[in-house]
Amino acid sequence: MAFAARAIKAGDGDLLLAGGVESMSRAPFVMGKATSAFQRHAEMFDTTIGWRFVNPLMHQQFGTDSMPETAENVAELLNISRADQDAFALRSQQRTARAQENGVLAQEIVPVTVAGKKGAVTDVSVDEHPRQTPPQNSLRP
Repeated sequence: MAFAARAIKAGDGDLLLAGGVESMSRAPFVMGKATSAFQRHAEMFDTTIGWRFVNPLMHQQFGTDSMPETAENVAELLNISRADQDAFALRSQQRTARAQENGVLAQEIVPVTVAGKKGAVTDVSVDEHPRQTPPQNSLRP
């Protein structure tokens, strides 16, 4: 992202494609930067889900709840029941499946050919995540 922004500012391009990924679930523990030279106390942070390096001022002003914690807080604050959440999730999956069937975003998707194990080739032209009929009883709190 920063490279694309710099290129646009420098006049190296008018339109650039930039992207990135984040996988905090693959970084369960990290050690923060020392606050002083030769610091003997190294604080470890559990980052299986949540923040890696907590800025105390940011934590004080905004909090550092993870997205699941935020969802739970909002549900409690607005009295959204688990049944309502499950019904919303089901409707969302059904709408997504219907949109795929009707080609709503077909013009936005560029098919990609992926080479798999042992030379198998797969053409990916739709999002494979949405489930046509997610079973209600498989949803768990």
